[in-house]
Amino acid sequence: MSSFSAPALPASLAPKRDNPLLRSALGGARMEKASGAFAKEAPRLLVALRRAVPFLSRRRVPIRVASVKPCSLTDLVASLARPAFVQPLTVRGAGVGGRGALVLDAHASALFLDGVLGGDGTGLPELPPNGLTAPQSALVAGITSNIVRTFAEALEAAFAVRVTPARDEGEDPAADRASIACVIEIGDPEGEGPCAQIIVSLPKEVLGSSQADVDAAVMKTDARVAQVLETVELDVVAELGRVRLRVADFVRLKVGDTLKLDAQVNGDVTVRAETKEIFRGRPTTSGGQIALAIREVVRHER
Repeated sequence: MSSFSAPALPASLAPKRDNPLLRSALGGARMEKASGAFAKEAPRLLVALRRAVPFLSRRRVPIRVASVKPCSLTDLVASLARPAFVQPLTVRGAGVGGRGALVLDAHASALFLDGVLGGDGTGLPELPPNGLTAPQSALVAGITSNIVRTFAEALEAAFAVRVTPARDEGEDPAADRASIACVIEIGDPEGEGPCAQIIVSLPKEVLGSSQADVDAAVMKTDARVAQVLETVELDVVAELGRVRLRVADFVRLKVGDTLKLDAQVNGDVTVRAETKEIFRGRPTTSGGQIALAIREVVRHER
């Protein structure tokens, strides 16, 4: 990948002097518990990312959760290759609201631009260090919108929080406040070039409050209610993959045509019940029929 220099950051995200109150807020038992809860559910974001950016699966690009840690958005953005693309988020849950962010470093923006323009990943565009051009910003914003949507679905399923793009364009009031960041790396960490990074930052107040409500709801579950629910039937769907088609291409489909899905042949299959992801597995056969071997329990929903 190309290398990128680091220009000055916007005023709202420029490095600030040491803040003892912020340093204190980044520690403590509640922050540790909220970070642990986010780390447990972070693999959901990898599935969501592949849905939002299908060419990652087509190219078989490795993606992984590199870390989940308390931090400030200011410090987080300052550590990235520039130009960094920052999409502020509004996060609400359990009667508490806060600000978060979805952040793409320069390598992620270059990778996504290459994919959208039909490249094969061998020659990524070199981005201007002082910021993306207007056309580049528009393309990256479109991709980021898809990522926010799929991430929001995953986070709502995990924590019952609502995540939406922030509409205002001023300085982000959460820029220098304590939050929890999930760092996703795209690419081979042992390869020749640097890995691209996508970071999801959530406010600790919302995440901690939502997780506390989840724990309380589990503790208050009536055994009789649970017994009745065990007799309820669910429609369980094994999702082999998805494909996006233009209307013109869709209406021309005929018997014998082939649709390429965004899943790998040997990749995981998502199993959903009532639209909620519950298992991951691998396709197999049993008694001459297509079957699914459960590999991982994602979560029993509330």
